[in-house]
Amino acid sequence: MKNKLQGWLAPNTLIEDPDDRILILKSAGTIDQERIYDEMRNEDTDLRRETMVHTVTLYERIISRFLMNGNNVNTGLFYATSRATGIIEDGLWNPEKNDIYVDFTQNRVLRDEIRNTQVEILGERPDTIYFTGVKDCSNDMKDGHMTPGRNFRVTGAYIRVEGDNENVGITLRNLSDDTVTKVTPTCSAPTTRRNCSSSYRPN
Repeated sequence: MKNKLQGWLAPNTLIEDPDDRILILKSAGTIDQERIYDEMRNEDTDLRRETMVHTVTLYERIISRFLMNGNNVNTGLFYATSRATGIIEDGLWNPEKNDIYVDFTQNRVLRDEIRNTQVEILGERPDTIYFTGVKDCSNDMKDGHMTPGRNFRVTGAYIRVEGDNENVGITLRNLSDDTVTKVTPTCSAPTTRRNCSSSYRPN
């Protein structure tokens, strides 16, 4: 069965050419581990859920252990390598400023699925807010992780913070304890309605 991705045409906010377009993919939702187990069970009804959970949990733990002991991991789905981030000061590792990050690169299984995927363009994206990317300015990470006390850049279009109500603005939610922190812009690049890029400094 062929896969299908849908997307909207939108201006490329990284350049000035108003005719340059990129494709913003339409989200079909977020799939969690339980949904994956359900799909695995649908493909092979002889599998017990307890067996699947144990196998997947063991697989994740072994891969994590290999990565955290200096091994590169090459599976059919991805190729993963670990690297250190941050500046090493005085020859010492500082957990407050340094961290370990794992890079994942798509491998054969994903490339096969890409070749089996149809892309449907839905037309011009409506004039609504959208985000094209985020970046931790301290280490150039673009996966949503943030370094406390350093700038975090959000890019997209129609990104505006207007109004004096206390509920207006950008907030960060800590998933471990559900606390919410409100952030304020520290700087903004020259913007138009279709080209927005702002930096925020998380505490």
